[in-house]
Amino acid sequence: MQGVIVITAEAGRALRKGHAGLLAAAVLDCSGAFQAGDRVYIATRGKDGGQSVLATGVIRCGAPVLLRPAAGRFDASDPVRLGDLVVMHEQDVQLLWP
Repeated sequence: MQGVIVITAEAGRALRKGHAGLLAAAVLDCSGAFQAGDRVYIATRGKDGGQSVLATGVIRCGAPVLLRPAAGRFDASDPVRLGDLVVMHEQDVQLLWP
């Protein structure tokens, strides 16, 4: 594994049910030096701050892209709306337990 992405609890529930891919808007944090095509851990963070790892998956973008808005470097004139960026397709997600 090349890193970890932390997503919202709501996005985690959708992944567990197999109903959705993962958009950048659901990513709260990430760590590691992963690039597109790397396998990463997927963890959820609840409203109380508790985190748990629920899956692994093949990421479609690198860590610098996901960290850009968190670091305040997102330019509103950028033609790519980062929140709509597909981070992972549902078929690329492998739950750690069924």
